[in-house]
Amino acid sequence: MVNLFQKLFADSPALRAETEKRRQLQERFQLFIEQVKDYAIFMLDPQGRVASWNQGAQRLKGYEAGDILGRHFSCFYEPGDVAAGLPAQVLALAEEYGTCQQEGWRVREDGSRFLAHVVVTALRDPGGALTGFVKITRDITMQKDAEARMASFARELEESAAASDRGLRGSEARLQGFVRHATAAIAFKDGEGRYLLINPAMEALLALPAERILGRTDLELLPEPRGGEVALLDRKVLGAAQAVEVEERWTHGDGSVHDYLAQKFPLVDAEGRNWGIGAICTDITERKRAEQARLQSQKLESLGVLSGGIAHDFNNLLGAILGNLGLAQMEISPTASASTRLKTIESLVVKATNLTRQMLAYSGRGTFEIKPIHLNVLVEEMTHLLTISISKKVTMRYSLDRTVPLIQADASQLQQVVMNLVINASDAIGDNPGTITVRTGVMSADADYLERTFQSQPMAPGTFVTLEVADDGSGMSPETQKRIFEPFFTTKFSGRGLGLSAIQGIIKGHGGGIRVYSEVGKGTTFKLLFPATSAPAGAQPGPEALQLFHGAGTILVVDDEESIRTMAAGILTQMGFDALLAADGMEALMLYETHKADIRLIILDLTMPHMDGAEAFAALRARGHATPVVLSSGFNESEAVTRFRGEGLAGFLQKPYRVQSFIQAVKAALE
Repeated sequence: MVNLFQKLFADSPALRAETEKRRQLQERFQLFIEQVKDYAIFMLDPQGRVASWNQGAQRLKGYEAGDILGRHFSCFYEPGDVAAGLPAQVLALAEEYGTCQQEGWRVREDGSRFLAHVVVTALRDPGGALTGFVKITRDITMQKDAEARMASFARELEESAAASDRGLRGSEARLQGFVRHATAAIAFKDGEGRYLLINPAMEALLALPAERILGRTDLELLPEPRGGEVALLDRKVLGAAQAVEVEERWTHGDGSVHDYLAQKFPLVDAEGRNWGIGAICTDITERKRAEQARLQSQKLESLGVLSGGIAHDFNNLLGAILGNLGLAQMEISPTASASTRLKTIESLVVKATNLTRQMLAYSGRGTFEIKPIHLNVLVEEMTHLLTISISKKVTMRYSLDRTVPLIQADASQLQQVVMNLVINASDAIGDNPGTITVRTGVMSADADYLERTFQSQPMAPGTFVTLEVADDGSGMSPETQKRIFEPFFTTKFSGRGLGLSAIQGIIKGHGGGIRVYSEVGKGTTFKLLFPATSAPAGAQPGPEALQLFHGAGTILVVDDEESIRTMAAGILTQMGFDALLAADGMEALMLYETHKADIRLIILDLTMPHMDGAEAFAALRARGHATPVVLSSGFNESEAVTRFRGEGLAGFLQKPYRVQSFIQAVKAALE
């Protein structure tokens, strides 16, 4: 049987590789210990005899390994300490409490003394039996000397203050208090770069306690290349005898990264000699973050304006196409072969319209049909569509809270949000089996929670309906999470729409907020908040057949897009009206003054050059004209009509519009 196991072991490449890996790690660790030069690190057996020896121990204590191995470690103590039983006490304390730390004088092989900081740690086998001790010794003589110099320096200051008048003593005390309590990190170093004085803020910057810093240089305290960079800058300050100002990034002891504005200057004595370096480092982390947030906000705002402008122009083109398609469909038989092709074109134009709506959603001026809806019903109606839109290896799960109240929202926009989040979740899972969970719920949120959790997304405190889409996919790094809401940023192939930037715009337009929780390898959860409403859900209107409303008279169409004007004129002609066409507000006013007796209705575009719709409307009303006005725009209705509230608009026509929508708007305004 033993031979069999030996053969299995020998034939197992994995076991051999693992064994070799562990052996190499042990050898590297042993080599590391042996080559450490600044610390004496060695083993003691349970009786206190030296069992191992490294280069640091040889350099610090002077003993060769062959001369010390097997000897009792009490040989490092002064005779008085040995007589008092101090070595035995150290081992007893380490055995009882696991570790023992002390500072005291120790003796080298040549009889010289040094001040040591000693840590002795007990070692035990898996059964708890004591197997020996690890002893680490560090020479702190220079540190204590520096502390003594500092104490001497402080005494000299006190003596000088005592010899000065009371005002000088008061100024000095205030200066010392300032250094001690200043939020900026302050340090004084001697000409060789050794720290002489630091305040608590400097301890935080260096992520080290004062006793580890004082008396040492940056080369001793900091890893390369940071230590060399700081020392080089200090030498430049001393050499040039001039102050310098630089930005530096430091990691605190808690792992947080901080940006500092460091001001370094030479310290000059009464004779004008440079004897050291002073440093004042101000934490500018929050200032930098605020600046980055401001730049990001400006970038997003600029992109929002750009996307909104593009979508507006594109909407005009689509509106002209849709209108002319409607006219063409009215002029041919529904059974004609061309009718099928026209319907196909209309379908494609509608898809293009959805793209412009996404662009407007990102700009915050999306086309929303706001009404009370139930989020659970919306999700349930999408379950089949969601299932066929994702990988067959992914399982959809739903956890819908039946107590959620209604929200004021645009159903088609929220459907895009849910679909986009679910598709993103499926992409994150990839070709692996996984689960996507859609949850709804209700929660109350105060101002403090909203500010902390949904930063830069202004929402009023109150009751919110929550929507969560969670996956167990690959997750995202913190760097990716910071960028996911940037326009056009993606970690996957293109062609999936505007993505999360559009989602954020839609949610913003609904007065809500979005937050992402993600960890690499553990998945991602998007949490959305929508303000709850107590308004009742309205009835769903059914589809209407295309009906041509006939009338008479003149209608003034004002739009800067010629194709829109021509299309509108064609529809009005079919309806029996005469059409007057104007390219901007100024031309519209001139035409109106000439034909005001005949004009029954004005269809007025909002965004135009020279004089826009709002200005033209105000000019008409200022002259006492009360002709009905239907406002036309590709922007969100609630935003577009803001400037007209209380002014008696006869209706709103959402671009791009179909023939029937145009007819209904005209009919409603005239009736």
